[in-house]
Amino acid sequence: MEVSGGHTLSDALEMSATSNWTSRAIEDVARRARQGASWAHRVREKKTRSVMRLQLASGDTLILKLWIIDGVPARVANRIRRAPVDREWVGLQRALSLGVPAPRPLGLVRVRWSDEQTGAAMIMSDLGGLPRATEYIKECLAAQDLGRLSRLEDDVVRMTQTMIEGGLLDEDHGTLNILVSGDGTPLRVDLERTCLGASRWLHPGVWARMLGRLIVTYGFAVSGDPEHVERFHAKLLSAMHPPAAIWCGALRSAAARIRRASENPQPRAILAGDRLREDTARRD
Repeated sequence: MEVSGGHTLSDALEMSATSNWTSRAIEDVARRARQGASWAHRVREKKTRSVMRLQLASGDTLILKLWIIDGVPARVANRIRRAPVDREWVGLQRALSLGVPAPRPLGLVRVRWSDEQTGAAMIMSDLGGLPRATEYIKECLAAQDLGRLSRLEDDVVRMTQTMIEGGLLDEDHGTLNILVSGDGTPLRVDLERTCLGASRWLHPGVWARMLGRLIVTYGFAVSGDPEHVERFHAKLLSAMHPPAAIWCGALRSAAARIRRASENPQPRAILAGDRLREDTARRD
């Protein structure tokens, strides 16, 4: 099989770690990967999205994300370049420009998978099999390594502050979408719900829900331990000084997420009680 420029598929896979991908090359590789090629290994799969790891001839790997554009709203979003693939592409570029560690996007293309089905494919660098922050936090707690946990908390707070101040708002921001490197550095992945071109002041709801998602995922990671939760809340408040309305909105968003995931009607452990809310209201 040949890809654009006359290269064979094996040539493309060998040079792709350091070369720019053309649209034709991405489409050809995506089609073969969907058909079950031996060099494409599925990492995750949902109804309208697949994530695969491509094994290069050099021994390196890349990540291939595939989307299916299904339904009228998705087709409209795709047409005006507001589909998840567009949000991921812009979000990754914005994150890297802000100094937030993230995969490097290498190329994307719209694809017609069949006469009835359209979609998109994106190639990006592979961060490897790093643990998610949720798993890393649990490991720190199991080892009683509170120093390592505190350093990660500080780094995640700084990452969050950088993203918000830089206009990179994401309602899916949380410990499930943060990987942790061997030296403890957090790296942000899965930015397909990014609010494009956003200012936190123009999108207060997204801002609040972004903080709420981080609050609740951290809370679940520490199993709702009040001491850890309250310390993390204090770090967020100290670093970002969110207006009282934003912070209360974040807590309401977190509570709603918890209620959807649990039968517990009063998720006070993760919300850390009323004192922090009162302190924030007095300060603002």
